[in-house]
Parts: sequence; C-alpha cells; structure tokens
Amino acid sequence: MVPWHPSIVHFPIALAAAAAVFQLIAVGTGKSHFTVSALIALVIGAIMALAAAVTGTAQGEAAQRVPGIEATLERHELLGTLSTAIMLALGITAFYLHMKKVLPSRLFLAALIALAILLLVTGYMGGQLVYLHGAGRPLTGD
Repeated sequence: MVPWHPSIVHFPIALAAAAAVFQLIAVGTGKSHFTVSALIALVIGAIMALAAAVTGTAQGEAAQRVPGIEATLERHELLGTLSTAIMLALGITAFYLHMKKVLPSRLFLAALIALAILLLVTGYMGGQLVYLHGAGRPLTGD
C-alpha cells in the first residue's frame, strides 16, 4: 500500500489558512475577488480533506497495531473527521453566498480561522502518531 496520507494532509491545512487570509483581505478591503479566491481555496481544500480522510482511514487501520497508540489515534481521527465536515460545510456555504452575490460575514471569517487552527491541531496529533508512536514508519529491527 502506498502511504498517500502524509502527502495529501498538507493541502487542506494550507488551503484553509489561505482561505482565511483571502477572506480577511476581502473583509478588510471590501474587494469581492478575494472572496472568490477564498472560495476556490476552500473548495479545493475540502476535496483534499476528503482524500486525506479516506487515506488516513486506510493507514489508521495499520497503525492500530502499534502499542499505546489508541488514544492519540482516536483523537486524531475524531478531529480529522470534524475538520473535514466543517471544511465541507464552509465550502458549501461560501459557494451558496457566492451564487447569491452576498459577501460572507465576519462570523464566516472567524469560522475559517477556527478551521485553520483545528486543522493545525489535527496535524500536530498526526505528527505525534508518527514521531512519538512510530506509526507509518518502517520497522528497522533495532
């Protein structure tokens, strides 16, 4: 099995942060083309978050064999599922607002920033799985 999860997970994190920055600029300047950039980043990020969830589930099954990993793995899976659902919901909302020609509110911007933070925490837990517990790393026999 090719370990795609580590290659994919960076996209939703980066694109959620980019969407938040674009939306912050849109709110600060009132220029709607930054909202369109935020929408594009959010939609692509949501698609990549789904791919990360699918590949993470596949790799998570193998990681469950690592002793002492259960609690961290469960938290990572929960936060990954939650952040994917939120990213999809925000992407759908942004698309709906764009179609209605309504600029997203500051509350929407706050939700994007919260999503970016949630994804960073989820990624940190994924790093703990790899670097603290050794998940996804080949056994060296040492």
